[in-house]
Amino acid sequence: MKKNQPRQDPKTKTTPWAEASHINGEDRELEERERLAALSLDVSIALAAEKPLNDSLEYCAKALVRHLHVSLARIWTVNQKEEVLELRASAGMYTHLDGFHNRIPVGQYKIGLIAQERQPHWTNAVIGDPRVHDQEWAKREGMVAFAGYPLIMDDRAVGVMAIFSQTVLSNMALQAMAQVSNAVALGIAYREKDEKLQQLRWRNELVLQAVGQGIYGLDCEGSLTFINPAAEQLIGWKAHEIMGRKMHDVLHHTRSNGKTYPGNECPIYAAFKNGKTYHLDSEVFWRKDGTAFPVEYLSTPMWDDGKLVGAVVTFSDVTERKRTETKLKDQKAQLRALAAEMAKVEERERQRIARWLHDDIGQTLATLKLKLGNPTEFPPDTVSADSWKEMMSLLDQGIQTTRTLTFELGSPILYQLGLLVALQSLGEQLQARHPEIQVRVETTKQSIYLENETALVLFRSVRELLFNIEKHAQPRHVSITAEKDKGQLCIIVVYS
Repeated sequence: MKKNQPRQDPKTKTTPWAEASHINGEDRELEERERLAALSLDVSIALAAEKPLNDSLEYCAKALVRHLHVSLARIWTVNQKEEVLELRASAGMYTHLDGFHNRIPVGQYKIGLIAQERQPHWTNAVIGDPRVHDQEWAKREGMVAFAGYPLIMDDRAVGVMAIFSQTVLSNMALQAMAQVSNAVALGIAYREKDEKLQQLRWRNELVLQAVGQGIYGLDCEGSLTFINPAAEQLIGWKAHEIMGRKMHDVLHHTRSNGKTYPGNECPIYAAFKNGKTYHLDSEVFWRKDGTAFPVEYLSTPMWDDGKLVGAVVTFSDVTERKRTETKLKDQKAQLRALAAEMAKVEERERQRIARWLHDDIGQTLATLKLKLGNPTEFPPDTVSADSWKEMMSLLDQGIQTTRTLTFELGSPILYQLGLLVALQSLGEQLQARHPEIQVRVETTKQSIYLENETALVLFRSVRELLFNIEKHAQPRHVSITAEKDKGQLCIIVVYS
């Protein structure tokens, strides 16, 4: 037996040296398993912590360095919009996040290729590996091994996790890397969704804060789920005072007339019952101090995956608008009253002129015609027969014109015999002016009482309509029908 040859153990047929080596190997394997278990635990704790994503990933990178005894660990996430890997964590010999490796295009260099191919790449022979492009750096730093794993979630790469080591990486370490990469990928995807959700909530909060209208949300029980500051100010309640309460009982419990407003009749509640949108501007909301104010509100149903989950209500205090509307309504009423008064004044003036035409001018012309009616009363040779005829013709024209003006100005038939007879007269006058037109007037036999102003408006409207038909339509048939329907007078003028 040679001097340095280990002694054989007769029972195991191994040397004590070999036996010690075997025991040391088992110890190392157990130690490595414990370190890798601690790595998984630390990574899980980091990803579960309520910290920013960069902080969690930095903790994961430090755990890789600490438990795997590697020189450098880095984690990138994919910017899907720009298709670039962005360095989010670095631990070990380099901790800075700027520099060449800060942004790596997907598909370039070893990290970019891992993301593009979605396949891990590892080697225990960094020197000479074509994917490790900076061979000079690897030689200078004494790098031996590299392992890079894509962080895959929903069949897409969300990042890359990589380590450099100055010692050989064991199979157990590579298996641990694979497991940890799955956990990190899940954490990144979850955090990204959570960050997007937080950003969306933040933006929604900004909108709710900035908008001048009151906005609040309800669940399907009618309970408050959110409310913006404008709504708080309008109703005088703070969010924490009414959160979760039935909003109908808070601000919509009583109608403007003081009567109770049942919840089952509330249009706001109906939105999350039948899925319809309701828009009203004729109701009131009630403030915390017991005062009411007129509102315009829009209750819109909220859906989630085809299911009604509540409603969003937007509302505004329309006190000023209602006040303005009331003022405008009063002004319009005043204008109508003024117009009616002016119409009365005008009608009185028309009647005065009509009486003057009838009583003075008309009577004078009639008397003159009587006196000129017998030509034998004139001295011989003073008036020729032709001159007499011409004077009589002019008198007839004057009398007829006076009668027409008297009728148009004062409408005596309207005041003496009523609207229906006056309509008959309008038809007769049209027929007299245009014998070629067939005019038919039918009036109801039922008694009708109308105020003078109303009768005058109707009479003038029909007269103006007939004038326009006569002037522009060149009709062959004109019919005027006045009938009583459900206590109302209906006048119809038809021409063809």
